[in-house]
Amino acid sequence: MEIAIMYRKGFTLIELLVVISIIALLIAILLPALASARQTAQSISCLSNQRQLTLAAIAFSVEHDDYLPKPWWNDTPRSDGSQIGSWPYRHPLWGWDYVLNDVVQNEDIFRCPSDNTESIRGTWTTAPGQEADDLPASYRINTSHNPDFGFAAIRVEQFSRASSAIFFLDGLSQNDALHHVATWDPVAGGLLGPNTSQWIGFRHDSNTNNPSRFNVTYLDGHAATAIWEDTWEAIDGDFILSGTPQQVTAWRSEYLPWPEHGIRQNFSP
Repeated sequence: MEIAIMYRKGFTLIELLVVISIIALLIAILLPALASARQTAQSISCLSNQRQLTLAAIAFSVEHDDYLPKPWWNDTPRSDGSQIGSWPYRHPLWGWDYVLNDVVQNEDIFRCPSDNTESIRGTWTTAPGQEADDLPASYRINTSHNPDFGFAAIRVEQFSRASSAIFFLDGLSQNDALHHVATWDPVAGGLLGPNTSQWIGFRHDSNTNNPSRFNVTYLDGHAATAIWEDTWEAIDGDFILSGTPQQVTAWRSEYLPWPEHGIRQNFSP
């Protein structure tokens, strides 16, 4: 009796090449989608961080006579030298982030998941016992609304356009003490303007050649991804300050009298 032995043929070279080509095609299709999904998830997490910081600032105001934290010098709400020490924060741990970390007790929310710089705040001091000085530096506070170069705090009730007033934003840092932006700032490290955006963290834009999207929170607590050009559009016409029209934007929605307590001179924002 003859027994027929069947030999199974393996894949041919052409078949292997076809399979490899299909796999490569699937990878090429799926990778951008996965990258986009990851970017979206990071942006949502970032928005959540900023929202928590804004709510912490509002919680701070409840305990401090409706005053919001200033970018720095949070030992007093005033700029005239009075009430110094009325707030419990002292140099160097008196910036807005140190103050709000006292509320949230969570350093992680100060780091945007899309921020790969690993920048921290507080490397300018290494005094003993100040380990909490080093906080992630992904976000900046917008202090353009504040009078008197930010030395004076502003109350929540003084915001007539809280839903359109940018409060926190994606920022960039140089590992220094600067952690704010302001349209009137005389210091280059915090200066902000329609053509001055070097301190904005455009981390949530797929257009890496000309990015314009970044995350912000507004004083009413809602967070959103903003487009740089749109944030400079005029809101509700001009505001008259000392007889001079001042443009109202999301960056500066309030023009309180300068100087608030008569110790500094005003200049054009």
